[in-house]
Amino acid sequence: MNKFANWERLGLINFFNSEAAADTAIPVAKIVSKNMLQTPQTNSEAIDVILLHSSSTESILNRKSIRKGNLFRYLHSKKQSVTSEFTKQLLIEKILQYWKQLYYLSDDDDDGTVNTKNELPQDVQVPASNHNSIATNDHHPEHFPINQMARTFATWFYENLNSNRLQANDFFCDCKCTVRFLENQQILMEEEHLSAQNVLEFCQSLLSKYNLYLNLNISHSGTQGRIDCHGLVLVLTCGSLHKVDQFVGTFEAIFGLSRDPFSQNNWKINQLNLRLHNFNTQQSQNTSLSIEQPTLITSNAIVPLLSLSMPKGDDEIG
Repeated sequence: MNKFANWERLGLINFFNSEAAADTAIPVAKIVSKNMLQTPQTNSEAIDVILLHSSSTESILNRKSIRKGNLFRYLHSKKQSVTSEFTKQLLIEKILQYWKQLYYLSDDDDDGTVNTKNELPQDVQVPASNHNSIATNDHHPEHFPINQMARTFATWFYENLNSNRLQANDFFCDCKCTVRFLENQQILMEEEHLSAQNVLEFCQSLLSKYNLYLNLNISHSGTQGRIDCHGLVLVLTCGSLHKVDQFVGTFEAIFGLSRDPFSQNNWKINQLNLRLHNFNTQQSQNTSLSIEQPTLITSNAIVPLLSLSMPKGDDEIG
């Protein structure tokens, strides 16, 4: 049995590839291998060595090469707050808690393997079904491959959006993005952006112009997948809007994904419908808002889509 659960492996990969800890993977790999191997040349090679020769996630994060500052900067980059009297152990516990919430897929998916299928942009991949798990849990929609795919894509997209790492080639060249700013269900402003570059520039403006952080509700209640009548994969998401230390509203986003036959058949975004609720671009604060995470069933725009097809097998997706 593998020593690491899926959420631990995905979390460690994310950590070592982050700016906060990018220079720690190779030193840690040298330590766990006791310098008995040729020095890894890339983070990916180093991570493979670390996972193979380490006993637990805690033992990895406790290595001297990973300093308290690395852990703190990583949590800060993910907008995760910590107490002022933090220790290295408390930071590690906070990171593990964050990873489990972000990457946890199912109660039965504890064999530690990360099978991959249906490649997404920027090397994001969709976990293939664990056949033993699906056989006993296919009555739980949360475990369906379409919903696992949705969570994987949504995690990738919002992390790259919030850190300004999206690229034009993550979108189809004729991608369409519709954006509505709403206050008490009334549309204050509506925008439409056409082409990959224009959609990318709008996504970047959420950080530069509006200074927003989109906090995804990664649970099954906030992120799901569907197939429309044309075979398009829809990813339905929602969450809360934040500025620094400030809650400013909620959002819903509907993504349309399809494979690009001219880009190694990778998944790309061909449409995006975004609704920003109770976010007034002229105001910096709205203290009357509730900070409870929104769910898909509270969205008038998303509820009709929840009745669309939700295939139970990988072969039915794309």
